[in-house]
Amino acid sequence: MCCAVFLVSASWIFAEQNSFCLEKFEQNFLLHDLEFIEEIKISDRLPFIYNYSTLGGYFHTPSARMDTTGTLAANITATPSFQMYGIGFQFFDRIQVSVNYHIYKEKKKHNTDRIANIKLGLITEKDGFTYLPSLAVGIDDFIGIGGVSSPYIVMSKQFLPLNVECSLGWGRKRLQGIFAGISWSPFRKSEKGFLKSLSFIAEYDSSRGKINTGLVFSAGDYFQFSLASLRGKEVVVSGCLQFPLGVNQKTKPQDPCLYVSPINTEPLGCIRNEQDFSQEIAYALKQQGLDLYRASLRFNAFGDKQLCLKIINTRYREESEVRERIQCVLAALTPSDIKSILLVVEEGGVNCQAYCFDRELLRCWYHNQISDFAYNALVPLQEVPECKNSYEEAIIFQRHKPIGTLVIRPRMLTFFGTNNGKFKYNIGAIVSPEGYIKDQLYYKIQLGYSIASSMQKIRQHQKNPSYLPIVRSDTLSYLRPNRLSLEEAYLQKTWNLGCGWFFRTATGYFEIAYAGIAAECLFYPVNSNWAIGLECAATYKRKYQGIAFTNHVKQLKKTGYVEIPFTGMQYFLDIYYDCKPLHVDLQMSVGRFLAKDRGVRIELGRYFPSGLRFSLWMTITNGHDRVNGRIYYDKGFCFVLPLDLFFPRSSRNYLGFSMSAYLRDVGARAKTGTSLYDTLYRARYNY
Repeated sequence: MCCAVFLVSASWIFAEQNSFCLEKFEQNFLLHDLEFIEEIKISDRLPFIYNYSTLGGYFHTPSARMDTTGTLAANITATPSFQMYGIGFQFFDRIQVSVNYHIYKEKKKHNTDRIANIKLGLITEKDGFTYLPSLAVGIDDFIGIGGVSSPYIVMSKQFLPLNVECSLGWGRKRLQGIFAGISWSPFRKSEKGFLKSLSFIAEYDSSRGKINTGLVFSAGDYFQFSLASLRGKEVVVSGCLQFPLGVNQKTKPQDPCLYVSPINTEPLGCIRNEQDFSQEIAYALKQQGLDLYRASLRFNAFGDKQLCLKIINTRYREESEVRERIQCVLAALTPSDIKSILLVVEEGGVNCQAYCFDRELLRCWYHNQISDFAYNALVPLQEVPECKNSYEEAIIFQRHKPIGTLVIRPRMLTFFGTNNGKFKYNIGAIVSPEGYIKDQLYYKIQLGYSIASSMQKIRQHQKNPSYLPIVRSDTLSYLRPNRLSLEEAYLQKTWNLGCGWFFRTATGYFEIAYAGIAAECLFYPVNSNWAIGLECAATYKRKYQGIAFTNHVKQLKKTGYVEIPFTGMQYFLDIYYDCKPLHVDLQMSVGRFLAKDRGVRIELGRYFPSGLRFSLWMTITNGHDRVNGRIYYDKGFCFVLPLDLFFPRSSRNYLGFSMSAYLRDVGARAKTGTSLYDTLYRARYNY
């Protein structure tokens, strides 16, 4: 009787549990379907149009709409009276920024200008408020000369059944009073790409009191063109290239598949000797894009045989992918008489992190008996353990790092070189041999040759002279055309001190303008989203030609330019923080800069699944530098673009570009080699 009651109760409990699980399963599917339907609704929208400032809008006026997060746009606008070049970026779902370079053909006083714009979305399409318009606030030209500075508020609404978008806003200064815009896309549902993106546009700007009309169309997915009549007097032609760089290319067809076979767990002995095993595992890792540099056998503190490996990742951007490929190889090839595997990952000449795999747990994971989440929790990334008795190890495999690798590539440098904002460029090529001496001491030599340049005529502008020591604004003097120069030639050594502490020192020619000696100490524990460090450097100013130094620099006084004694001293307290939920990182340096000014440099960056990183930075110091009658704080933008975004295989190579509003001496700092945080972050990066 008791057994029957127990069986009935158990059956009822299991039935309830199954019913509950089925209900949760159905709820999850329902939520997934609702999210999918919402994505379809959001994707059904009118063509997104970039205005001349490379923000969402019409021609001159903005709208409240936002583009896809991570989209980079480059715009060129030409009229009889001015030309405009712009770069825009969708930083977040609600933040869009752009920078513009204006060339005014009719004005002599300020014939060029740099303009930075920002727009913040208060209500967006993704918020799901069907009957409410999108709402945004923004400021045009908050770092320019003030001639077109304009804060504004704007709302936009799409009427999809009518294929119409309307915007209404109010602004100050340039956008004086009310402005409005309307676009009509009559062929939005056409099968032909040209007709589908064709939009007829009209806008009203109360500051000019006229209506601008025109049309916008796209050629393919990435090119947008517009033709407009401004106030019925000028014809404007504009072209915009837009590309969703933040979207990750999920599959790389030329990447190797995860290791599957052959499987060989034969213990080490007569049949499978140590040399054969080491060659086997080195070859398997090489096929996965990982280089094995050292393998040894030892007994751990419990008397169990342990395999020790050191690898270098040469291919993959994310640590999680490196780990998965390592685990597949080790699970298939580790001998059964080995209890554990200690694997150390090296990056930039320093042991960054380690894994300690238990062979039995690894086997369970390989046969899907343990989930990825559970296994990663049981075997986390850890600090590199100290090797106390290295003489007791039996080295079964060892290879040396290449003494030298040669890199030859083109280069383009851009500056707003003179103080009135003239754009300067330098096109050339660099030859850079680099490598390791005795596997530990890193060296880099870089030769540069200028082929074409707009820097022939260089003079100090009289309107905005700098009264700080000239430590950076003379960079253009080093980049004369048709000149071969030694730009870098330095040595660097890095140590892992244990417990999350790292140290490096470097000496030599760090850049085209400075050489010296530098040291850096960083505390960056494994699995930490923050780091803190100290760095200092003593630098010497290089002469404009050759490899000699000068111990004087020029400085503007009331009586004119005078030469003052100079030895560049810089030191900083560096703080780093990575906010994983928002995919935002913050870097802050507090200390003394080259021109003896003291202050803080703040850089806020946003990174994306594709590996793209876009950042804005500002340096606030007590240098009291003045531009156009206002105190100037050095500021600019930077982006790092992964090259594998355009290739069918993974790569760790990047293309970097940065530019500041002016090339000034305030907030200047010299390069001192490869920083510790960049090296470690690169090895531990996961989106």
